Amino acid sequence: MTRLPQFHSLRGAAVEAIRAADLAVKTEVAQEAARRWQARTLSLRSPLDRTVPERPGRPAKPVLTPPTQVKRRSLGSLKGRIALLHAIAHIELNAVDLALDIVARFASEPVPNSFFDGWMQVAFEEAKHFRMVRQRLNDLGADYGDLPAHDGLWQAAHDTRNDLTAAWPSCR
Repeated sequence: MTRLPQFHSLRGAAVEAIRAADLAVKTEVAQEAARRWQARTLSLRSPLDRTVPERPGRPAKPVLTPPTQVKRRSLGSLKGRIALLHAIAHIELNAVDLALDIVARFASEPVPNSFFDGWMQVAFEEAKHFRMVRQRLNDLGADYGDLPAHDGLWQAAHDTRNDLTAAWPSCR
C-alpha cells in the first residue's frame, strides 16, 4: 500500500491531496481528511501547511489537449463507452481537486465551518465516484489516462481562484 502524506489540518490535507500525482493517494487523502474533519479531529489550518499549488498533481497521462481536439466516439461501441467513462472519470477527478482547492484557498477567510463541511463532503463523494468509474474502466480493459482529456474545467475555475464571490456569486 502507498504511504499517505502527513497532514496536520484540513487545509494541509487539502493541499497534500491536490499536490498528489498518484490518484490512489489523492482520493484516499481526500476521503481520510473528510472523515477526520467530520469527526472534528482536524483543525482548520496549521502553520505547518504547505502552500496551495497553482495546478493539481497529475500522472503523466492523460495527455491534456484543447477541448476541440478531444475525439468524439459513438456510444454504440465498446470504445465509445470507454471514452464516455474516461470523460466522466476526468470530470470526477477535477471535481475532487476543485472542492479541495476551495477548502485550501479559503481556510483563512471568515466563513463558517459548515462551508468546509459541505466542500469536504463533495470531495469525499467525488473521490468515491472517481474510484468507481476507474474500476469500471479497468473491468473493460482500460484505465484512466488511456485517452486524452481536456483541462477546461480546471482552467475556468483557476481564473477566479482567489475571489470567493467571483467563483460563487451566492457568497456575495
